[in-house]
Amino acid sequence: MQIDTGATKSLLPYKVFKDMLCDTPITKTARKFKSYTHHPIKVEGYVTLPTRYKNKFVDVQYYVVHVDQKPLLSGQVSEQLGLIERIHEVANELDKYPELRKTTGTLPGTYSIKIDPTVTPVVHGPRRQSKALSAKIRTKLKEMEADGHITKVTEPTNWVSSMVTVVRNGKLRICSDPKDLNKATRREHYPIPTVEEVVASMPGAKVFSKIDAKSGFLQIKLDYESSLLTTFNSPIGRYRWLRLPFGIKSAPEIYQRIMNEMLEDIDSARAIMDDILIAGKTPQEHDRIMRIVVERATEWNLKLNFDKCQVKQPLRGKLGD
Repeated sequence: MQIDTGATKSLLPYKVFKDMLCDTPITKTARKFKSYTHHPIKVEGYVTLPTRYKNKFVDVQYYVVHVDQKPLLSGQVSEQLGLIERIHEVANELDKYPELRKTTGTLPGTYSIKIDPTVTPVVHGPRRQSKALSAKIRTKLKEMEADGHITKVTEPTNWVSSMVTVVRNGKLRICSDPKDLNKATRREHYPIPTVEEVVASMPGAKVFSKIDAKSGFLQIKLDYESSLLTTFNSPIGRYRWLRLPFGIKSAPEIYQRIMNEMLEDIDSARAIMDDILIAGKTPQEHDRIMRIVVERATEWNLKLNFDKCQVKQPLRGKLGD
């Protein structure tokens, strides 16, 4: 199985479930899943199956999905089985690199969204939002505008998406829904490696760190024409994204390409989307590579999410995502 500490649900490919000749019935569900590139994944339902690692047993709820990959274990289940453990000693290690805390999160250059000009543009009106959230939505939009992520639009635009609000752990998040724009967006078709592929490219490594980029897509600037494409309707008017928003189907591939370009000449440092894996055969070799990565990340103005970084850990069970 593949461990994904960022996943909240465990997934079981339908083919694997059938090959198990399991007589446990599949319970239907309305839950939906999307791939890394935001393509919908067909869901058959879910099953609860006993799962063992060494001497630990856990009844795991697996969502049976139509994908061609290994079964996926969520972070919570992986922790219950003893496959991973939480690390709470990151801050002291990262304090050795104070320059990382000075970056503002604006990567070099600008990105252009490529679209198919034969696709007819679509304009969506503003969606109704909860009255209870209206004040928070207004405040959040102003905050995003002050952060340089969005700006007001007063001119006509061919494409206008709907605004989506998500409340999680008491925090409001605002996104746009570019489903129609994505029909016209041309993908980059840039390969995104798996953890297994990255680790295989680092033979003999024993000491690892994983540093995590904060809101990775929002560190990429859009050019003006692309920014107009991302216009969305809000309760207080139209805005356009100045940074690459989550949901654009070409975003994961362009972000992977930029990260690879940043690290291309650094041995034993590889990117998997917004995670950078650093490896060394010895602590000394690891520290040398870490220092080079820190200098490069600072030079490129990459902002990190320090709460998600893991520093100088053995591979097994520590860097599963």
